[in-house]
Amino acid sequence: MAVSDLGHWLVARLVRDPAGRLRDVADAAIYPILDRSGSPFTVKRAGDAEALERLPDGGFLVAFEQVHRLARYAGPQPWRSRGEPQPAPAEVTRQPANGGTETMARLPDGRLLLVSETDERNPGTLKAWIGAGGTWRDAGYRRRGDYRPVDAKALANGDLLVLERTFTLLGGFASRLVRVPAAAIRPGALLDGADVAEIAPPLISDNFEGLAVETAADGATFIFLLSDDNRVALQRTLLLQFRLTS
Repeated sequence: MAVSDLGHWLVARLVRDPAGRLRDVADAAIYPILDRSGSPFTVKRAGDAEALERLPDGGFLVAFEQVHRLARYAGPQPWRSRGEPQPAPAEVTRQPANGGTETMARLPDGRLLLVSETDERNPGTLKAWIGAGGTWRDAGYRRRGDYRPVDAKALANGDLLVLERTFTLLGGFASRLVRVPAAAIRPGALLDGADVAEIAPPLISDNFEGLAVETAADGATFIFLLSDDNRVALQRTLLLQFRLTS
């Protein structure tokens, strides 16, 4: 399940071999995301969904950009549910229109982490927030080079895996995965991690914005990356699977 910045849900079934390796995607369907009144969004900036998290009660939390906010959708079929506004940090609403909260992760202890794509507390430190029970406290995320965080998910041990992306006219898109230790994820801290992988030409590369993780049967971690083609002929929508062994 995924959301798009054009205000849609994507629902599909992954087809995998006995070892868990991705082989196909089947039964794909697209549904409109509904607003708080139960109607599809008619203006793109209002339905610009950028991040998705499954909640313990079976619902789904969506972070929106441009009209910056959080909304909860009831499960198991959130496309049938209207968006219920959720408490968010006050600073979230003041982010740049196209540089808001693309990164959202639910931590193993139930806390929620939000990271701004472009809004900085000071040069090199992106705004971040850690929340629980509707109460939010400030943190920061270290920006290195031209890469920007676009999604994150917590690993089973509490570490945070962050997907970062950059783009240049000459080099095109490049992505990297950064691992932040669990002990560093606390209010007031500067979240900083080590590179796990870089995905750049000549490897398969595109506008990767979605990240998911899953624990494999043998205890390893499967990582899924999803790209957005922006409805541009030179880009593709790709779903890639990797295996993190340590």
